[in-house]
Amino acid sequence: SQPDAPSATSMRTLATSATDTTNTVTSAGTNFRKYGATFLINPAANWKLTPTTTLDVSSAYSRSYQWYDSDAEGYFNVVSARMRGVSWGYTSDRNEPNLQLKQIATRLDGTTDTRSFFDLANYTDAATVTLAQRDSKDQTFNVRADATIKLPQLRAPSVLKFGGTSSLLIKDIDTWTKNWTMNVDPTRPGFLNLANYNDPYHPSFNKGETLTDVRGATGSAAATDKWRLYELFAKGNVDPLFGPQATAANATTPFFLTTAQAAANLRNQLQSMFDFKETIQSAYVMANSKVTSKVQVVGGLRFESTDSQGKAFDDIGNVKAAAQSRTTDTNNFDYIFARYGSRRTKTQSYNDLFPSAQVRYSPTNSLVVRGAFYRSVLRPDPQNLSRSLTVSDNELSFATANPDLQPEYSSNFDTRVEYYFEPVGVLSAGFFYKEIKDAQISSTTNFTAGDVPQDILDLGYTEAGLLASGAQFTRVTNGGAAIVRGFELEYSQQLSFLPGVLRGLGVFANYTRTTTSNPGLFTGGSGVPKDSANAGLNYTLKAFSGGVKFNWVGERILTVPGANGIGNYERERLQIDVNAAYKLHRRATLYVNIANLTAAPSYRYNNNVAFMNRHGAFGAKYTFGVKGSF
Repeated sequence: SQPDAPSATSMRTLATSATDTTNTVTSAGTNFRKYGATFLINPAANWKLTPTTTLDVSSAYSRSYQWYDSDAEGYFNVVSARMRGVSWGYTSDRNEPNLQLKQIATRLDGTTDTRSFFDLANYTDAATVTLAQRDSKDQTFNVRADATIKLPQLRAPSVLKFGGTSSLLIKDIDTWTKNWTMNVDPTRPGFLNLANYNDPYHPSFNKGETLTDVRGATGSAAATDKWRLYELFAKGNVDPLFGPQATAANATTPFFLTTAQAAANLRNQLQSMFDFKETIQSAYVMANSKVTSKVQVVGGLRFESTDSQGKAFDDIGNVKAAAQSRTTDTNNFDYIFARYGSRRTKTQSYNDLFPSAQVRYSPTNSLVVRGAFYRSVLRPDPQNLSRSLTVSDNELSFATANPDLQPEYSSNFDTRVEYYFEPVGVLSAGFFYKEIKDAQISSTTNFTAGDVPQDILDLGYTEAGLLASGAQFTRVTNGGAAIVRGFELEYSQQLSFLPGVLRGLGVFANYTRTTTSNPGLFTGGSGVPKDSANAGLNYTLKAFSGGVKFNWVGERILTVPGANGIGNYERERLQIDVNAAYKLHRRATLYVNIANLTAAPSYRYNNNVAFMNRHGAFGAKYTFGVKGSF
């Protein structure tokens, strides 16, 4: 590569290639049609036992399904193909998240290449297709009982409330991803010319980006028609495990299965099933006392007992699998079944106490001061308990679940001042302070004496052998701690003083500032921004209601700089959402929601905004339908 010196406004990086074996462009498109359904029933009952005592009992059962199956619906989830020997350059402006990508004809060796990266006929390498299916079932069952006793005769009139809850969560997830190879080599019989399968759908992702090929033409990235390709694929043998096998050198059909792909398809099937069950029993007591006409105090204590179990495959390692299957061929099906075919149930239990207290002081009818303390919990991810044990082929790297992983706890302190004014308005300011401990973090360490997970010892590995080999293992552990503090400002008001149809207008705005003592705990995903704000309008007129919301999120750190000094960041982003609803009947409402109306992109970079590493354009999401209640 040949990096130019950075200017005050942009960074230009050029990359060129002297051979066809380096510098590639890949056309890779992804499609999913996902479905879901939920059944929910929630019976409840209430009894007034005495003039001051009531009993509430409720239960809820829900069963949710989520599924997709591209094979059954006749399309590929992913089609990927590669064009070799592409010379290219890009310019990314420091101040605007745009991208100008240009294909270059001249190579470093002085030769020229006039093939366009818009032409799918030039994508003749590393071509694969993927089918995927998923069947996910979630069931939840809850039973709850609450008793309320009013005690007006006390010097500080109080309300005492106590009760308990029993809940059960069951997850059953099966997924399977299957891959085949496309014969795109023009020298082979039966080859597939991808130029005959251009995608007729050309989404516009351009939000300042420009793609220019060697001819000076601008356009969209090359993309294939995943439905027409599947139609051709379905005419042959589509068995993902036992279909005819070939290699790129001897293929004679448009699609074929390599030995490695058949083995990978079987491994993926065995490794992609897990079951999880969690039971939580809880009991609580709380009291709400009016100490004076201006002071109200609420205090409570909650006890929870959690029992979890997960079931997933365990990797027994290369040595044991080879001994059981009597082969060292890692693509042999007997070897794969021996290594990945066993499933193990792992359990976890823990008990918790959660105190809480709140004070409300109202010196006037329009001014309220609140202070609160409460303890909260972030339970371990179910997949941590169900995570499979995996072993590298050289048996120097292990990854395993951690049944001893404890929840992450936070002690929270909040204060807030609220000022209410007419008509129907509130202006508030608040401060929050959180002490987080036992944060769940993923770590890779060498085995140490007395700290070898039992599931690894159960496979026949010894502590002495693992210590002597210098093997490492990866798992999620407790250990991180952080303090999070910040403040919030909020304003909202219904503008009912306006004349006529404008009386239904409402406005709102809020701003949050957040800082932390340990930014590394909050990386990954979308990170935690220092600054964020929301503002919007809402409107109601008879049966119609609607609104527009502006959500601004400041710059976020996604990965703290490592030994190489490189950190990963996401640029600030403004998203606009719109919603509207019309009540057709007291039991039926027509609605439409539009998320990300302006298709605001996600822009990620390393250290400096010019060094872009991801530019995601997601488009707007439209949801509409009729909502009914019965």
